[in-house]
Order: sequence, then C-alpha cells, then structure tokens
Amino acid sequence: MHRFTLLLLASLSFTPSGARDFLIESGDVAGLIAAIEAANTTPESDRVFLPAQSEYRFRTPAPGAATALPLIEGRLQIIGNGAVLRRYSAEAFAHLAVGPDGDLAMVDVVLADGGNGAIHNAGRLLAWGVTIEDSSARGGASALLNTGTARLLDCDVRFNSLAAADPTGGAIVNRGTLEIDDSRLVGNTAFGGTAPTEFGAALSNFGQATVSHSVISANGADAAFGRSGAIANFGEATLRLRDSVIEGNEPAALATVRLPGAIELSGTRIER
Repeated sequence: MHRFTLLLLASLSFTPSGARDFLIESGDVAGLIAAIEAANTTPESDRVFLPAQSEYRFRTPAPGAATALPLIEGRLQIIGNGAVLRRYSAEAFAHLAVGPDGDLAMVDVVLADGGNGAIHNAGRLLAWGVTIEDSSARGGASALLNTGTARLLDCDVRFNSLAAADPTGGAIVNRGTLEIDDSRLVGNTAFGGTAPTEFGAALSNFGQATVSHSVISANGADAAFGRSGAIANFGEATLRLRDSVIEGNEPAALATVRLPGAIELSGTRIER
C-alpha cells in the first residue's frame, strides 16, 4: 500500500477539534447542499458521509451556483461509500466546483452524467477511488477541468464525451498541477469542431502533469482536423508518464502538439 494512502486513511479517520460530521440520507439532495453550505462557514475540515448504495439526483444547480453542489470554498471531506451523484436533467451543469481557497478530499464517490463536465477545480482537490463517467461537455473538459492542484488516486475516468466547440479540450484538461496515480482513463471521446483541432481525448495538458502506474486505453479523438490522440501536451507544458500503459487509442496514442511542450517517459508502454 502506498505511504500516501496510509497517511490519507489516518487523516480521514481523525476529526479535528471543532470540525463537524454530517451524515446525509440517500436521496437527500437538500441536506447535502445544506451540509456543504455549512462547511463553507468554518475553517475546520468538516466531513460529509454518504451511505453505501445511496444515490443523489440533481435536477437543477444548487441555489446561487452553476453546479449541482454549492461552490466549495473551505476545507471539506466527502466520504461516499460508493454513493452516486447523478445529474438528472436536460439542463447542462457540472457536479461541483472547488474555489481558489477551497480544499476538497473526495473518497469513493461516483459522479455520473455531468452536463458541463463533472468537476471544476481552482483550489486543491484529492479524488481517491472516484469514478467520473458518462459526463459530457460542448467545450473544455468533459470530466475534470483543473486550474489549481489536483491528485487522482485509484480513479476511473470513463465514457465521457466532448463535442468540441473548444478545439483544445478533452476528458481532463489541466491548466495547473495534476497528478494521476493508479488510475484508468478509458473510453473517453472528443469529436467535432469547425476549425483546426488538437484533442487529447483522455488528457489535454497545459500545465504540469504526472501520470503514474495508470492505464489510458480505448479513447477516441477526431483526426479530421489537426493532430489528435489520447493525450495532447500544449505549449510550455510538462507531462511525465511513468510506469503506465497507453494502448488501443484512436487515431493515435500520443499527440504532442504546439511544441516546445516537454514529455518525459519512464517505464511506459505506448501502443496504437
């Protein structure tokens, strides 16, 4: 087990003095929103617990927000026990956003059917055992847009789709610092666009990104415009691929575009 995982387990089992715990019943969307609003008012790291096999359906964004849940502006832990948070609406909105001062640790949660991606992170995000699936967007990121600091540990990012009004999008778009470890990016697609297009169907990197011990497979990008593939590394970005497998992606495993972006490979197998 990773030393980081052991430290995380220890931290999640400890409630600092003054921090609060919230147990939200299955389906209680209003209660989940209220818990996050309450957590935003305190400096402590409050915890939200969701029961096993629970589901929360979001038909509209939270009051005053552009996402299903309120903007996360404080320190918060969401322990999901496999709970599903699902957009259940024709209206397009993401599940959650972390503000510049926000700090979110999310464990064992499924985010499904996001309509403007799933997560927008401008602060600090740890996703451990999180699944992001069946989400969509018409530009930017269909799963995660990161402009802050994010770490994905043992996560599944799968079957998300981008209808690319934005020609430089993907399932994950990184414009900050991103670590992906022991995770799987599978079956994501990015298609469309009317201008020269450069997709990373799984990952488009504009910042500092490290992918370790992960699988990037069966992702598809539109080759009709420009250079596209499972991963695109743009501009002055740096991408590190360590001990990972990149295979079965179309039209190409790795697209390096807009050089001089830097790619460092170590122990990684890349196949068509």
